[in-house]
Amino acid sequence: MDGILYFIHHIIDQIAQRSGAVTTATAGEIVDACLTDPQDRWHLRYYRERIEVYYTAKEKPFALSLLDDLSVADTPLTFDDLFNRLKSHIATEDSEMARDVLALLQRDHYVVQQPDGKYLFRFPLIQRCWRLHRGLGR
Repeated sequence: MDGILYFIHHIIDQIAQRSGAVTTATAGEIVDACLTDPQDRWHLRYYRERIEVYYTAKEKPFALSLLDDLSVADTPLTFDDLFNRLKSHIATEDSEMARDVLALLQRDHYVVQQPDGKYLFRFPLIQRCWRLHRGLGR
């Protein structure tokens, strides 16, 4: 649960409502069910919806594409790798806009930059949710 107390609380609450033995698999089943819950009880769609609210029309396609690319990456990506992937989705040579949007995504806790300069999704749970909700497979 990436240490996010909100999600931990919900898992514990759902475990408490179950009868019988509880295993590690039980928690995994709860997470799987909640990630695909059409009622979105964990409010996971918030992570996509807030892009619409807090990012400008020019920033939105950059933010969505950068997050899409990071969500399916097997390893952290350098800026150059990420920008090249971005250009396969958006016709752009505006690397400064990409840098600015990456900085916004870092401040909004979507993305983290490692000491070696590479980028990755900050929370694996949100990364998994992003992939599922955006239909990106894996």
